[in-house]
Amino acid sequence: MGFSYIGVEWDYRVIEFAGDALDALNLATRVAICNTVTEIGVANVFFPPNQEIIEEAKKRSRKTFTPLLSDPDATYESKIDFNLSELSPQIVLPGAPDQASDISVAEGRKVDHAFIGSCGSGMYDDLLTTAQILKGKKVASGTRLFIVPGTTASAKKMVEEGLMTIFQEAGAIVLPAGCGPCTRGNMAPLTSGEVSISTGATNIAGRMGAKDADIYLASPATVACSAITGKITDPRNVLDQSHH
Repeated sequence: MGFSYIGVEWDYRVIEFAGDALDALNLATRVAICNTVTEIGVANVFFPPNQEIIEEAKKRSRKTFTPLLSDPDATYESKIDFNLSELSPQIVLPGAPDQASDISVAEGRKVDHAFIGSCGSGMYDDLLTTAQILKGKKVASGTRLFIVPGTTASAKKMVEEGLMTIFQEAGAIVLPAGCGPCTRGNMAPLTSGEVSISTGATNIAGRMGAKDADIYLASPATVACSAITGKITDPRNVLDQSHH
């Protein structure tokens, strides 16, 4: 029996994203989406590359290549349409990475532990977004925020560009590059009954420590804003206030 969303099977399928909004998604955002989707049992994920992504790939590739795109007349098993302008910030409820919901469902729950990084959201752009939110602010009393660059290259740039100072002044704890708490709680574990909001790859019970701890998944912006307020927070509320 496969998993499904509104009647559409996704178990071991290849999912392709398409549409007008794709150009607004940078590499870090695409990486985050790919990580999350594969955690729910999808075999593979495909984003048609825009020119920015192609140029980035050229910098990294040791060989010349021709970008691959789906055929214009390709047929698909199923299609799901989303209007991103109508979506509220999303959060994944504890227990499994396919339990996504509007953030309003969990808004206001106290947060003990916040984590930004890992393979899903540990790129430099993710760290920059976090720094822009934390600059001049403090992590809430009773909440501990862990920031983990995904690679040593991201960690080096984070230091060079002054992000490390912002994190330290905000009261965040910066861990070595890598997986951080997402590796079965080997770093910064959760204790019994605690609540975490995380950008990690998954939120199954016991993933980051105690099996009776609750783990919510969210974007770097949502996690950073929740760390500031000490409770699960719609990032639009914090960001709107900072612009006034």
